[in-house]
Amino acid sequence: MKTIAIAVAAIATLIATRASAADLESPVYKPPPVAPVPTYSWTGFYVGLDGGGAWAANQSVSDVACSTCNTFPASGSLKGSGIIGGIYAGYNFIVAPTWLVGIEGDWSWTRLNDTTTAPQVNGGGVLAPPQINSWSRDVKWLASLRGRVGVTPTPTTLLYVTGGAAWSRTDYSAQDIFVGGCPNCALTAFGQTNSGYVVGGGGEWAPWSNKWILRAEYVYYHFNGSSSTVGIINGPTLPIAFSWGDLSVHEVRGGVAYKF
Repeated sequence: MKTIAIAVAAIATLIATRASAADLESPVYKPPPVAPVPTYSWTGFYVGLDGGGAWAANQSVSDVACSTCNTFPASGSLKGSGIIGGIYAGYNFIVAPTWLVGIEGDWSWTRLNDTTTAPQVNGGGVLAPPQINSWSRDVKWLASLRGRVGVTPTPTTLLYVTGGAAWSRTDYSAQDIFVGGCPNCALTAFGQTNSGYVVGGGGEWAPWSNKWILRAEYVYYHFNGSSSTVGIINGPTLPIAFSWGDLSVHEVRGGVAYKF
């Protein structure tokens, strides 16, 4: 019996040893690694379309006739508002975790036209219809090349300021009608590309964290004025000087862009 008991104990010890070894050899379960959530990047090229409204602040105009024309200088102001629509493109570069710099160019079609008149006042303060002065202005398009500096309060939201050089294409016309009407009058009409500057700011949002970016923006343009000196039709040696002062344009627009 003693021999049997020893054999049973030995077998039990062997089974327990093998079970422990099997436990040690069993693989420990580890959950699969969780992929990190990708962070939206503003760096890269983009191109977009925008649209909105624009309005011109008071633009001074004047008409100074020749010293022997026996008329006082005349003046007035032009305003005007209209819709705008165009294209923009640029490049952004992240320079710090939440700071961005970039460059952008844009072109917008618009029609900011207006006309104003002023009576012709002869020497001694006499009004003599149909004597009249008139001025017109029609802005055809606006363009700019700007730098941008922005901050990202959230990964998919950008707030920025912008500024740079600007250009506009404008058609001008004016007339100064004297006693008896034309050809006793001076007429001018011409087109010109004016230069200036633009400043503004806005916000952008990538709502789907992908390539599409929505924006809202305000910009202020300031352009140089223009002038034209012409002679009276039936008296070409008698100069009439027409002038248009500097032009200020406010613009509010929204846009959608695709980032490459």
